[in-house]
Amino acid sequence: MPNDETPGQFFGLDYPRKIPRALPPGKVLVHNGVTPARRQGERGFRFWIQDPHDGLETCECGWGPEAVGHYIPGGLKWNDIT
Repeated sequence: MPNDETPGQFFGLDYPRKIPRALPPGKVLVHNGVTPARRQGERGFRFWIQDPHDGLETCECGWGPEAVGHYIPGGLKWNDIT
């Protein structure tokens, strides 16, 4: 049985069960454009861990204050999809 820290893997991305406090070296935390929630999948909100790339923008929506910072895919704003 996976614990709360064990991620699910889909399409090569790691989807943690809860907001991570630390990330593996060389990885970043990213979320989609749905209004942020505390739980994975709530109201369609998703967050994942991936390799950084130029298509990501720093997100300052206030979600996940215990995380070390996070990103959003370029061109999206955190409330684009409600």
